[in-house]
Amino acid sequence: MKRRKDNKGRLLKNGESQRKDGSYCYKYFVNGKQKFIYSWKLVATDKLPKGKRQCKSLREQEKEINNYIEKGIDLDCFDTTVGDILNKYIALKPYKRESTKKVDQDRLKFLLSQDFSKQKITKVKISDAKAFLKHLQDDLGYAFNSICSFKSMLKASFQIAVEDDIIFKNPFLFTLSNVINNDYEKKIALTAEQETSLLNFINESEYYSCYYDTFFILFRTGLRISEFCGLTFKDIDFENKILHIDHQLLHRKGVYYIEKAKSKAGVRDIPMTDEVYKAFKRLISNRHKPKIEPIVDGYFGFLYVTRNGTPSCNTNWSAIARRICKAYNKQNSKSPIYFTPHICRHTFCTNMANAGMQPKTLQYIMGHATVTTTFDVYTDNSFDKVAEEVYALEKQV
Repeated sequence: MKRRKDNKGRLLKNGESQRKDGSYCYKYFVNGKQKFIYSWKLVATDKLPKGKRQCKSLREQEKEINNYIEKGIDLDCFDTTVGDILNKYIALKPYKRESTKKVDQDRLKFLLSQDFSKQKITKVKISDAKAFLKHLQDDLGYAFNSICSFKSMLKASFQIAVEDDIIFKNPFLFTLSNVINNDYEKKIALTAEQETSLLNFINESEYYSCYYDTFFILFRTGLRISEFCGLTFKDIDFENKILHIDHQLLHRKGVYYIEKAKSKAGVRDIPMTDEVYKAFKRLISNRHKPKIEPIVDGYFGFLYVTRNGTPSCNTNWSAIARRICKAYNKQNSKSPIYFTPHICRHTFCTNMANAGMQPKTLQYIMGHATVTTTFDVYTDNSFDKVAEEVYALEKQV
C-alpha cells in the first residue's frame, strides 16, 4: 500500500495526515471512540508558519499519547481541566470545620473565575503554573500569603491527578518565594511600654474608653478574638477565677455561627488574675442589655452585645482596633504602632515567654496544638530582652 507524504515529501505514519491549510492531524481511538490531535509542525525542528501560535509538534504529541496508552492510562481524562480537578479536590476533602470549608469554597470560586481553570491539566507545564501565580501578584495585586493558599489548593488538586495517573508530574512542586516577591511582613508584638501607652490612651479617650476592658482582657489572657466573642456568662467562673474555653463565635456574610475549638488543645481553662477578674466584672456591669438576647446555635448570654442587638464579632473589634490605632498614631506620630485584636494575643504570648513561663504552660494557655507554633510564630525577642539575657549570662560565667 502506497504511504502518504506531506507537502515536503516526508512519509506520514499510520493515522497521520496533512490538511489543506498545511496543518497536521493524527487520528487514534479511545474505547472505540475516534480522537484527533493537531499541530502546525510534524516534528519539533519544523518552523512554525508565520502568525501561528507556538505548539508541540504532532510527533511529540503522539509520543505522549503512546506513553499514556502503554501505562494503561484512561485517555478520556485528557479533557480534564484545572477547574475539573479543583472541584474534585474540594468534593473529596474531609472538613472538620465549617469555617475552613467556607474559606476553601471562596478560593475555589475565585480560581474557577480565572482563564487558567479552563486549561487542560495535561497541558499545564511548570512554567504555566509559575506564570499564573505571578499574574496573581503582579496583575491582580494578591499578597504573598494569599497566593500561598491558592498554590496549596492547586498543588493538592494536581496531586490527585498524579495519583489517578492522569498526569506524570505535579507542576506546582516548586518553592513559591523563588517565583514571586515575598511581601509578607511579620506582625510584631508590642513592647511593654507600647502596651501600657496604648491601654492608657484607650482608657483616657472620650470615644474609646468604653472598649478598655475588652482590650485589657485580650492583652492579659491571650484569647483569640473569636473565643472572646463567643464567651457567655456560664463560661466565666468568677468564684474560682477561671475562664472555660471550648468554642468560638464566627461571623460570615451576615450569618453568625458557633464553632468548636480549633483543636483539642483549644479546649482549656484559663486562670484569671485579679485585674482580669475586675475587668470582666466591669464589662458585665456596663453591658448593653438587648431587648431580646441573641441566640446563636443554642448559645446565649454573650458578654458583649452591640446596639443592634447582635453579639460582637471579629469584624466589629478589628474595625474598632483600626480606629484606635489611627487615633493613637496621630497623637504619637514619632512612635507609631501596629495594633489589631490578634496583636493582643501575640503580645501576651511574647510577654509570657520573655517572663520565663514554662513552654508547656504557655502552649496550654495559648491553646496551641504544638509548642513549635507557640515559639516560632507567636513570640518575638526584642533587642532589650536579648541584651538583658546576654548580660545576665555574662555575670554567671
